[in-house]
Amino acid sequence: MVPIGSADNVTNFATLQAALATPGLNPGDIIQIEPGSAPGNIVNADLPAVAGLTVRGDPTALLSAIPQFTVSDLFTVGAAQEGFTFRNVNIGLIRNPGSSFNGPPDGTLVFTADGTIAGSAVVDVSSGFNPVTGQHSGAVIAFEGVHDVLTDSTISSNPAANGVRSLLAVVAPNGSSTLVSDNVFDMSNIDNNGTGAVSYRNSNFSQISVVTDQLTGNTFFTSNTGGILDATVAIDDQGSLSGLTIQDNTISEPSSDITAIKLSNDITGSFGFQNTQVIGNVINLAGGMGVRVDTGFDSASVFIAGNQINAGTLGSGVFFGFSDNSSLNAVVQGNDFHNDGVGVEIRGLSATASAAVIDLGGGSLGSLGGNDFRSYTATATASSGAIVLNAFPSSQGVITAQKDSFAAGVDPKSVTWDGSKMAGLANVDESNNLTGNAAFVAALYADILKRAGDTSNPNDAGGLIAALNGGALTQAAAASALVHSPEALGVQVDGLYLKLLGRPSDSVGRAGFVSFLQNGGTVEQIIGLMVSSPEYAALTGSDAGFVQSLYTNLLGRVGDDAEVAGYVAVLPSRGRAAVAALFTQSAEFRSNVVNQFYSATPAPTSVSALFPPLLHRTGAATAAEINGYVASGLSLLDLETAFASSTEFFVDG
Repeated sequence: MVPIGSADNVTNFATLQAALATPGLNPGDIIQIEPGSAPGNIVNADLPAVAGLTVRGDPTALLSAIPQFTVSDLFTVGAAQEGFTFRNVNIGLIRNPGSSFNGPPDGTLVFTADGTIAGSAVVDVSSGFNPVTGQHSGAVIAFEGVHDVLTDSTISSNPAANGVRSLLAVVAPNGSSTLVSDNVFDMSNIDNNGTGAVSYRNSNFSQISVVTDQLTGNTFFTSNTGGILDATVAIDDQGSLSGLTIQDNTISEPSSDITAIKLSNDITGSFGFQNTQVIGNVINLAGGMGVRVDTGFDSASVFIAGNQINAGTLGSGVFFGFSDNSSLNAVVQGNDFHNDGVGVEIRGLSATASAAVIDLGGGSLGSLGGNDFRSYTATATASSGAIVLNAFPSSQGVITAQKDSFAAGVDPKSVTWDGSKMAGLANVDESNNLTGNAAFVAALYADILKRAGDTSNPNDAGGLIAALNGGALTQAAAASALVHSPEALGVQVDGLYLKLLGRPSDSVGRAGFVSFLQNGGTVEQIIGLMVSSPEYAALTGSDAGFVQSLYTNLLGRVGDDAEVAGYVAVLPSRGRAAVAALFTQSAEFRSNVVNQFYSATPAPTSVSALFPPLLHRTGAATAAEINGYVASGLSLLDLETAFASSTEFFVDG
């Protein structure tokens, strides 16, 4: 156990508790856990009133080699510990057994001030029935600060635990900018009873918090299939928040009856969820709901765009339900719905619900790109079809379904169900659906820019459509132009900042890297520049820590000792940027990128956070297809262009 204050101040301690109790700890000091040590257990009383402390595992060692320490009470990082960090550590949380839900909320990490958990594993290691109370709702981790960060970590609960309802509970104050990125959430063995494995809400439902919180690039899955305590909701926005972004997450669940993303404001007196963005997520369920939107007692607004949703043959891709005195403004555009029982289901639950405006691809909220419903080839019923309306009277609102893509031979007027007949309702406008070049451009915008293209604007998508229709551009040229546009390059740079540096891009750095790409630079070179920066060195520490970070950040796995040692040996002669290039040029990395473009099987978050799914295949790519692209010598951006300009990317149905 080694607290490090400066190069000449190194002291060994037997346990983490003893290290934390050291007199004279200063802001910025580091307490390091070494392989082979026995860090023991800590409680909240052990946490000193020192800002900026870091507890980390030896950065030269694999996370698996860092011994676990345990926490056995409500471990609270408060104002006196502002800036506290856990990095590359294994944390076991112990709850006190009890007989009811009236006991203390032991074994939880609570950040009421700003703090960071990075590159770590946090697991509930309790056994038996463990009582939970309070607003933390039995969470493994609770964030209540303004700028908390959870990144590159694995959060889980062990099979013997009972009482864990949430892996992460974010209780967001006004002005919050919490970042939750590139983590793995194992939803096995938690009993959330409708609360999300990751949940967001305001600490005071009677007022609304305006936030810029981001939940991005995370993986949600269930390793213990068939468990009776597996999560029923992956991500839950419980309302009274404005500005939450849920983007580029991968959610996979082999069992049925799960909701991937739930947006609700069904608590009496609560404000609605406002300006929630659900963008670019990949959802694969055996059955259930991809995105569930339940309006409750206030107005709500949501933007659902560019998602790939497979909710299973008995599921609904996007579900809307309405309660008393509620209203909704929703845009659903550029999504790929496939293999679902229902693409979009709209259900009126209350005759007193206020007006809803739901834009399924264009119309009342502007000229937006449409959704892809081409996998639905049969006339809709009450339980299947592209767009299904059940008990939704015309008095409850207006639904538009313009500019969507449907299967060949399917009349858009036959893709809705009003509970009594197979027909479009009078208040459903399904005219002006996109075909040909317009649909191709809409798909490009949704996948690459992660937003709708304005097909009526000559300075936006409308200009590309006109050039294609007039023969001035081929689809290949249009795809290349969009992939290499300043906007698309900015999206790419933003992803690199989040993935490699664990923070949003700054305006100066973003502009510089976009200009670099416009002038012939490559994404591979930017990766080399970022990982050889002093900022990245501060995150990864030693040479071994640097190499291990390349395995996790670029390949999405842990390198074994021999692999890490091999690259460490060549670092002095090659340098960090050159070693990073060996990773980005490797067959393993390029295969992962190619698989992401085919998007038939989930790719590691190391690439899914950086590149969009493009072909949305339902079957795996062949080895010959993958190897052909891997060996092509194309840069990453040129690979993206090749997929986006392929005949498979858009086939006019």
